Amino acid sequence: MDAPPLEDGGLLVEGNQIAAVGRFTDLWAAHSARLIDLGEVILMPGLINAHCHLEYSSLRHLILTQTTFAKWIQRINASKRNLTDDDYLDATKAGAAELLRHGTTSVVNIEAFPELMVRRPELPLRTWWCYEMLDVRLRHHTEESMHGAMLFFDPSDSELTQFALSPHSPYTASAELYRLCAEAGEALGMLVTTHVAESAEEMQMLRDGSGPLHEFLAGLGRDMSDCGQATPLQHLIEHGGLRPEHLLVHLNELSGDDEALIARWARGKEIHVAHCAKSHQFFQHGPFPYEKLLAANANISLGTDSLASNDKLDLFAEMRCFSEAFPNVSPVEIVEMVTRNPARSLGQEGRLGVFRAGACADAIAISAGDIGLGDVYETILQNKRPIPWMMIAGKIVGP
Repeated sequence: MDAPPLEDGGLLVEGNQIAAVGRFTDLWAAHSARLIDLGEVILMPGLINAHCHLEYSSLRHLILTQTTFAKWIQRINASKRNLTDDDYLDATKAGAAELLRHGTTSVVNIEAFPELMVRRPELPLRTWWCYEMLDVRLRHHTEESMHGAMLFFDPSDSELTQFALSPHSPYTASAELYRLCAEAGEALGMLVTTHVAESAEEMQMLRDGSGPLHEFLAGLGRDMSDCGQATPLQHLIEHGGLRPEHLLVHLNELSGDDEALIARWARGKEIHVAHCAKSHQFFQHGPFPYEKLLAANANISLGTDSLASNDKLDLFAEMRCFSEAFPNVSPVEIVEMVTRNPARSLGQEGRLGVFRAGACADAIAISAGDIGLGDVYETILQNKRPIPWMMIAGKIVGP
């Protein structure tokens, strides 16, 4: 993803990094090293899932499409009440195994039960563990409580483990909580990611002060005084809860005012958006504003969301789903949405999502078949087979 496809290509790996990239014959002539010949494959950087909820991996096919987004929330909340801590931990490990089968080597994973962070499994792929924060009923978060939250982030000896903050959404997290997360993320150099403007009901609630989501949350005792004033995006930006470097998940609903606001807020900086194409299709949301976001200088990545709104944790399926919705977007650009683009969102440009000297040695192989170099990216999009070979941080994973 850092140069045009290279026929008969090879990587020289030293430790956990790529030391050189080039034609196999040139590398073999210049270096004495153990040879791994993968045969006729496409060798490419490992895929990066920009948004996932691994702990919901036991909910596949259990929740049908609902008439409203609010009813889906009620259904998933009911399902969660039947699960134990061990169920969530087992689901996390099973979800990670499914990601690996489909070529994902890095994942941004939202952890809805922070108390499980102390029992988190050591996953064999790069994982950003995102502490999800809500204060839908109680809004007494202070600097002291944020400090308490930080205690969940135990230092890790694993280079595969990173931590992040995830205020859930503007309908479940207060402006004050967002502001504290933004300040903590900036001070500690941590990723901050959040759901925002996911559904038309969220737009109705915050901008219009009405709709099914408004009624549902009012019934839970949420203070609704911040509703009927601004769009979800305007709400967060105007209260200082967002930074351009934050990873915004979904951003499906944009008003004309939002587009102008992004330009003023970002001040020429790139903003980062994670789009979950199959989950978007599951909820039957309105068209994803891809062109509008590109015009607003958005760096767009793909994620799978959870198995509560998807049938698989497969970024190849996400790429195909996106391609069906946007047939004019080239396969090259779509493959970048699971490699180079999410690497930039994670502050890992040049380290993940590319093959170059000094990059992390994260690679996957895909059966190439009988193709020419001009068909490489289309072949990647159409891959429906489990990955036969994978390397993460210089170590071969799986068979």
